[in-house]
Amino acid sequence: MTSRRRAARAPGGASARLFVVLLEDREELGSRGQVIGLALEQAADLETSGAARRATSRDLAIAGIVPGH
Repeated sequence: MTSRRRAARAPGGASARLFVVLLEDREELGSRGQVIGLALEQAADLETSGAARRATSRDLAIAGIVPGH
């Protein structure tokens, strides 16, 4: 399924956000290990390129992020 189709199916449409952990330094996003929320399509592109992975509930807890708030 393409990232556009996923965005269309996600609650809230393209404005849906996904938390990821950066696996490499990205000047425009942050440093390696940082947990960030991105638009679904951008997160999918980073995952596909191997630059990020989806954040687990443990990652979010360590970062002090409460999803949905």
